[in-house]
Amino acid sequence: MCGMKNIFIFLNAIIIILVFSCQNQEAAKRELTNDDLISIEATLEKYIKAVLDQDFKSLSEAYTLDGIRLNPERRAVIGRKEIESLPKNENAQLTNIDWKTKSINGEGNFARWWGTFRSNLVIKPQGNEIIQEGKWLAVLRKQADGSWLIESDIWNLLPTSEN
Repeated sequence: MCGMKNIFIFLNAIIIILVFSCQNQEAAKRELTNDDLISIEATLEKYIKAVLDQDFKSLSEAYTLDGIRLNPERRAVIGRKEIESLPKNENAQLTNIDWKTKSINGEGNFARWWGTFRSNLVIKPQGNEIIQEGKWLAVLRKQADGSWLIESDIWNLLPTSEN
């Protein structure tokens, strides 16, 4: 009788595993909804405001706890604490960023988002303005509350000849 009980428990465990496995596969195939896209765009707005304000506390909150920020010609910045502790640039100030999303797509709890940008950078103290153009790519992860946070991102500037 004990052997039959063990077989019954084993078969039930296999059935439960199969049921949850199928449910997770269905969630992974789910395309992004309109609400997902709205939440991703809200993350972008928060990101842009924080960058313009050099508010690295707010910027860090646009990332997952283990988020990775890959700036050009810099070391990788990993985790919210490191992002929050980035130094302010006392020699220059971004005054405008015009972001153009080229594509947002994904499935389940992950999205890929990329585009181009044009920014105005004022060099202090002279006040000279530089216009920069570049491209960026971000991977976002959906959170339990339905919001989307940046898991990793990278950006770089186009060579002056391409601007």
